[in-house]
Amino acid sequence: MEPSILLHQSTKKLEDLLKHSTTEDLALLIEYNFGPGAGPKTSEELLAQIRYNGSNDIARMVRGGAVVDYLTIVRDVAKKMDVEWSREESAEEIEKRIFINIFERAWKAMSDQEREPIKKFFEDHGADAQNISKLLIEGTLFDFLPTVGYLVTWNIARIVALASAREVGAGALTGFFSEGIGALFIGPIGLVLGVALTAAFDIAGPAYRKTIPTVLQIAYLRQKSEAAKKAT
Repeated sequence: MEPSILLHQSTKKLEDLLKHSTTEDLALLIEYNFGPGAGPKTSEELLAQIRYNGSNDIARMVRGGAVVDYLTIVRDVAKKMDVEWSREESAEEIEKRIFINIFERAWKAMSDQEREPIKKFFEDHGADAQNISKLLIEGTLFDFLPTVGYLVTWNIARIVALASAREVGAGALTGFFSEGIGALFIGPIGLVLGVALTAAFDIAGPAYRKTIPTVLQIAYLRQKSEAAKKAT
């Protein structure tokens, strides 16, 4: 597919995703991009702000003031976090690489005791936790995503998104805690994931404290949407 088509499609797909996401899930994105207490925003307003913030993060002035497509923002976040990507990959594919990379880094830093609740979490969703643990340690989970299943991909995405929200001190966490995963992060697991995310933010610099969690939250929303489609 032509690069220009991929760029345009990435923004159109994000527009559709935002329109069909819940108020609770969008609350974090609004907080990241407009600031706490910004109040309700339409999906169109949110999309425009995401693109504006992302454009600023990737040297908007150098681009002559142009507002970039979403795929360009995702690529830039990947570069800042030292995540590999190719020009043929969509925003969805690069998003997966980003959140899997973060989770792999955190997993390697966890003790066996810290890993157990997450292993159980995956097993409860029908996944082979031992195999996933092996893939995470080897750094090869991305290559096996179709094998491990969409529920595992979705769960990893929301675990990383929640850790990101906590790391930047976001207050709008209602949607996450209502899904029953908040307990995983009240303790050492949250601290270890937080360390991995802090490293990512430190590498990227302070400007990316809006863009990185935004991309991680969008990755979660996309995986949640795919999981819902496949479940029906």
